[in-house]
Amino acid sequence: KVLQMRYEWGEDALNQYDKMAMEPPDARPFLDYSPLRLAVMTGWAACVKHRFPGIESVPAVEAYDFALPPSDRGSYEPSSLTLSHKFQGPVLWFNVVMDLVGAIAAFELTRFWVKKTSHVELESVQRPSSKSRGVALGFLAALVLWFNPNVLLDAYGWPTWDAWVVSMYLLSAVLVSHQRWFASGISVAVGLMLKGQLAAVIPVFILWPLVWRGLGASLRLTLGLIFGIAVIVSPWMITYIPASESLQKIRASHEWLPISDWSPTLFAIKRVID
Repeated sequence: KVLQMRYEWGEDALNQYDKMAMEPPDARPFLDYSPLRLAVMTGWAACVKHRFPGIESVPAVEAYDFALPPSDRGSYEPSSLTLSHKFQGPVLWFNVVMDLVGAIAAFELTRFWVKKTSHVELESVQRPSSKSRGVALGFLAALVLWFNPNVLLDAYGWPTWDAWVVSMYLLSAVLVSHQRWFASGISVAVGLMLKGQLAAVIPVFILWPLVWRGLGASLRLTLGLIFGIAVIVSPWMITYIPASESLQKIRASHEWLPISDWSPTLFAIKRVID
């Protein structure tokens, strides 16, 4: 059921937020995806359509059953596992990329700060030792993240994307460590648009350069954050669903229906550029 809903949301990404505007005030939102996470689902839906050519002949609510018939699920037969991987493969590979970003960031963040915070008495003698210790601990940090049981289960055992927060947090921390303020702000924006939970640490990234390098550094990071968010949400900000009689009929026909009964093709209308 969860995979089915993810696929449905990915089929018509740009209009999904307009659907939410129809919800009654006391309704539980049926979509809690930030824009880039929704974009990943859109890419996944496109890949699934390519891998299963006949999938567009069935309604979106039946797409999951079309690609993975209930009789094949959970059997662990080689043919069933191959079919499951064919369906979920794009999400799994995206998780691999995100975990790789996190592992590399964990390595560099550890290496950088181990070297920077080493107390050197005889600099010319101790520097090689400090450098090698930073590299060794960096590799250890990368391995701990890469083989973390929680990450493996979350990203591949039951494919979701909670580990994306960790990867983008570490990448942003690396960029701040190297005083790449504007780039770090963009990295935080990308992470925020992938997983909204990253918003909890935005104050950390604004205060870090402020305390370390002053107001100018903090402002550059903030500008990068605003710029990144603006670029990512621009497809929704510069387009809209044109008002029409058909749109009004769609709204009226779903006004009194529970969200679970809404048509998956609701608002399958081309947006226009404002």
